[in-house]
This record gives sequence, C-alpha cells and structure tokens, in this order.
Amino acid sequence: MSEAARKHDPAPAPQPAPAPQPALAPQSALAYADPLPDLMPPVALAEVNDNEHAASPREGERIAFEIPAMIWVIMVACYGVFLTALLFATSGAHALFAIVVSAGYVAMFFGLTRIVLKHGPAQPRSVLDRGGDLSTIYGPLSRGEVMAQMLVVPLAIAFFGTTVLIINILVR
Repeated sequence: MSEAARKHDPAPAPQPAPAPQPALAPQSALAYADPLPDLMPPVALAEVNDNEHAASPREGERIAFEIPAMIWVIMVACYGVFLTALLFATSGAHALFAIVVSAGYVAMFFGLTRIVLKHGPAQPRSVLDRGGDLSTIYGPLSRGEVMAQMLVVPLAIAFFGTTVLIINILVR
C-alpha cells in the first residue's frame, strides 16, 4: 500500500478482548466435551442414544400383494409362447438345450413366487379385481394402467418369438 493511502485510512478501532466463555455443565453422560472451548462454541447433543431405552414393540406393514392373478397368467402365457415359438423356429440340439434351460428359469421365477405366496398369510383379492385403483408411490393406477406397465415386456418378448418363428417359416 502506498504512503498516501496509509495517511488517509482511518486507524482501525481497537477490538475488545473476547470474554471468557463459561463452561457448560454436563446435562447427561452424553454431553459433548469440546477440546477447544476457546475457539469453538460449546455444543450439546440434541439426541439421546436409543440403545439406553427399551423400544416399543413395532408392527410390520400390512399390505397385500395386490397383483391380480390374471396378470400372472398372461405373463406365464407370454413366456410360454416365446419359448414354444423359439423351440419350433430352431430345431437344433444346442438350441433345444438352451430353451430347456430358459424354461427352467421361467418355471423357477414364477414357481418361487407362487411358493412364497402360499407360505405367507392368505392374500385378499386384489384391489384392482374389486374395481379400485392400485396405490403407488406416484399416485393411483387403474387396472388398464397396471396391466400395460406390467405386461409390456412379456408381450414384446412373445411378439419377438412369434416374429422369429414367422421369419423362419417364410425363409425355409
């Protein structure tokens, strides 16, 4: 800074010395002891350790599966159409083995779901079967909207398998 600028700057006002901070008395055994009380303000914990108190018993969510049985039937049928179309379109031994393995995976997917549902509590009829809307995180969905969202991929796969079969028949 130049000499002329220093002459025109007012002298800074003297700063008062900081007052000593009183130490906080511990409110509980969990009070925070600040290692640097001169530099930082004291902080007390805002929450209590939950492990020190017995938790009240909790009840789980009671929400049904809510998927209509018709959707499951259509999905199984779509995958069946796909695998059958591929079976007829490709008649080699290697393709037959791959299709049998794929059929096993489809059977495991839908079979395991059925077994799990059988072991759980009895499921009421779907709200969609009763004429209502399915509640989702993004809002209620009607039966047609649920079916469209859940069946778009299985229907596309069945269409693909059928298309492969038709192309194979026309090329022969």
